Amino acid sequence: LKLDAVTTITASDAKVASGGCRTRLLKGMKVRNRDLLHAALLASDNRAIPAMGRAVGLTPRKLVAAMNARARKLGLRHTRFRDPVGIHHGNVSTAYEVAKILRVAVLNPVLQRVMRTRTYFFRPVWPKRRAINYYNTNALVHKLRYPVYGGKTGFNNRAGYCFASAMRLPGVGPALVVVLGSTSKTRRFADFYAVLKRMKRKGVTRSRARVARRRKVRRRTRKRARRRTKRGRTGTLVADSEE
Repeated sequence: LKLDAVTTITASDAKVASGGCRTRLLKGMKVRNRDLLHAALLASDNRAIPAMGRAVGLTPRKLVAAMNARARKLGLRHTRFRDPVGIHHGNVSTAYEVAKILRVAVLNPVLQRVMRTRTYFFRPVWPKRRAINYYNTNALVHKLRYPVYGGKTGFNNRAGYCFASAMRLPGVGPALVVVLGSTSKTRRFADFYAVLKRMKRKGVTRSRARVARRRKVRRRTRKRARRRTKRGRTGTLVADSEE
């Protein structure tokens, strides 16, 4: 995908994205692919997805086929796509496999940079006077103190409110957290923080256990060293008396 190239939003894009989130990408609008990428990953503006697919020569059907091929290449046995934007109820996966997809995504520097963006403002190539501003729906980017590498929200009537995020947690290190099937936009983040709290508690416990084990090993090593030293001194004294 050439990020600085320009793509026109078509009626076909609108049809593929029908039933999704509110869009700011109007039919006939000319937009740089860089802006489309931000629109898709920050605010789930679904018209951006088929438009970017067309920019690399893929129809929506071919884009779905490419997505499924990529899933197979990643070894995702329980993931399949029926449409490119996540509206179709035939799109299925598991929390574990969503985490694997996210891991691959955040290791891409371009995608990571986009997903970490809080707000994004741009003007279309046409009409030039129109201004568009996207707000990242990933609440962690705005509030969490820990480094966030990226994440994505999602929703349809069958799946409920979903969320996935990658970050670095103190005492744990890099972590991937996926929440599926929450009951509301805010609830998915409440569920996420509940998981986060549990992970932090376990991480700190493990960290303390490691420190305690290391201290125990050090004490044993020191005791053994002292015993060896005492034995050596005793042996020397006895040898001297025998001489």
